[in-house]
Amino acid sequence: MDNNIKKAFDNIKAEEELKESTKEFLNRKLYSHKRHMFLKPAYAVFACVFIFILSLGGKIYFTPTSVISIDINPSIELSINRFNHVIDVEGYNEDGIEFASSLDVKFQKYENAIDDILNSETVTSCLSNDGILSIAVVEMDKNQSSDIYSYISSCTAGNKNMHCYEINQKEAENAHSLGLSYGKYMAYEDILKYTDEFTPEEINSMTMREIRDLIYTLSDGEDSHYTNENHHYQNGQGKKHHNS
Repeated sequence: MDNNIKKAFDNIKAEEELKESTKEFLNRKLYSHKRHMFLKPAYAVFACVFIFILSLGGKIYFTPTSVISIDINPSIELSINRFNHVIDVEGYNEDGIEFASSLDVKFQKYENAIDDILNSETVTSCLSNDGILSIAVVEMDKNQSSDIYSYISSCTAGNKNMHCYEINQKEAENAHSLGLSYGKYMAYEDILKYTDEFTPEEINSMTMREIRDLIYTLSDGEDSHYTNENHHYQNGQGKKHHNS
């Protein structure tokens, strides 16, 4: 009798322990499920925010805020971002495309890129053969373009065959609509003061020396950009250029 009673109580105790352990197990599973269900959308939101930040950062980095147009015989343009890094190099004629592909200036600071380009064999060879180098800075971000213009002016100062200037975005749009680099567009505007016999395509195929000599001839040697003595720009200092 006593053994039967004890066994009965033991079974009841075992059942209670089983119930408790089962209850605890189910609670753990339920908590884990709820936590998982909570974390899953949280992770998704975090991932979306992270991707958005990355894409926004990429968009900011790869958005040009200034453009530098360099013309001598090759015509190239450097796109500069707000961090003063070169993010694109584009050739604007056949020689320019070849020259652009030979340069390793992408993602450099624009100062280093300008120095590399001015010291490149292509540019130094053209200059040694009396070529003319023209550098235009497009005003997109006023402060940045002024800084770039100031730096380039210091690089060209004192060199009679090198000059630079700033142009506004409207002029830049007009240049590209004609398929011209910014520098050659400004020269083309000078030519149109005297004649309309030359097409943008013809101007694009000419060197800056040929273009400047043409302007000198068309103006009967009176173009203010040149000295009457040697057909060069009067100095290497840059100049501001704005159309009204």
